[in-house]
Amino acid sequence: MLEYIEKRDYIRMEVDCAASIQLDGIEPLSAIVKDLSATGVLVWVDSKIPSGSVGTVSILPGKNITPPLTAEIEILRCEPLPEDPTTFAAACTIKEILKTDAA
Repeated sequence: MLEYIEKRDYIRMEVDCAASIQLDGIEPLSAIVKDLSATGVLVWVDSKIPSGSVGTVSILPGKNITPPLTAEIEILRCEPLPEDPTTFAAACTIKEILKTDAA
């Protein structure tokens, strides 16, 4: 049996793939997804996003065996990375998984 000490309700999967973020009142942003769970996603972006911003994220997997994922999100927090203050880690809660044409 696997030993699992995670305190979250859902396991976070490490991911490294491209994404596009569209937030209300903000130009579309390119992002890199760093981890993903059933209820949240962590993305790296090149500019700070205000907490409470809402919109959608479209995750574009690098391989065709995994379909794209589009979800309604809300930004919980967005902080600069300690090792690179020009890149920001945005923690997002997933409000709803949206249907896509590929689904």
